[in-house]
Amino acid sequence: MYGHPLALNSMAAALAPQVEAVGVALQFQGATVPDWIELIPAGAIQGRDGRQFLNDQPDQVVAAFAAHRAHLPFDIEHASELKATKGDPAPAQGWIEALEARNGAIWGRIDWTDSGRALIANRQYRYYSPVIYHKPDNGRVIGLKSAGLTNQPNL
Repeated sequence: MYGHPLALNSMAAALAPQVEAVGVALQFQGATVPDWIELIPAGAIQGRDGRQFLNDQPDQVVAAFAAHRAHLPFDIEHASELKATKGDPAPAQGWIEALEARNGAIWGRIDWTDSGRALIANRQYRYYSPVIYHKPDNGRVIGLKSAGLTNQPNL
C-alpha cells in the first residue's frame, strides 16, 4: 500500500511466506454511487509505483472470498490496515458483500453506509483501492482483504 507494510490476517498467515498483501486504486465516475464496482482489473496490472500483479485466476479469488464467509470492510485510506492494527478506530464506509468474475476482472457488490455514500456522492473521495493478497514471486492475485476510499491512487 504505497510503501506501507500491511499486517496479514489469518488467511495470509496460513500462506506465509508465499503471500503478501498490497493495495491498488481505481476511480469512481462522477457523483454516482454504484453498488457494483470493478475491484481488481483483469490480467496484468501495473501501479504508478512500478509494482506489477497478475489477475489471471479471478474465479479462485471469488471462491476464496466465498470460503471466508464474511463481508470485507471498505474503509477510508486503508484504516483497517493501518489504524486498526494499532487499536485506532477504522469504521467501515461500506461492506464488500459479494464478488463476481466478469471478463477476467473481479467485481464487488458494496453495501455502502450513509457516510460512505455521502463521501462519494459529494466527491470528497474520488478513488478506491482494494487490498489484495498476492504471491510475491509472480504477483499472482489470490485473494481480497479489504478496500479503501482514497485520493492517492496507485492505478
